[in-house]
Amino acid sequence: MMRKLRSNFERGTSRWAVRRAQWKALGITDADMEKPKIAVVNTSSELAICFSHLDGIAAKAKDSIRAAGGLPFEVRTAAPSDFITSAGIAAATSCRAAI
Repeated sequence: MMRKLRSNFERGTSRWAVRRAQWKALGITDADMEKPKIAVVNTSSELAICFSHLDGIAAKAKDSIRAAGGLPFEVRTAAPSDFITSAGIAAATSCRAAI
């Protein structure tokens, strides 16, 4: 019996069937499908030293989520950097605000 979680669609619906097919294709088990799904958003980048350490932190976060009974998904996103933008602090600040 599936727990009532926002990340679980009602069994038998088309949304449930599509999500189940996608997750099965990724190798996710039936047992994992019943767990809470938790996103770990990672802005790691090899282009900026201030973001380069985040892969290790994301891995530890995912291990902790698994240990607590959840199913982590890592999601990558843009990492604005003063070094990369080179347009000054105003441009970098507006990028961070948008994210």
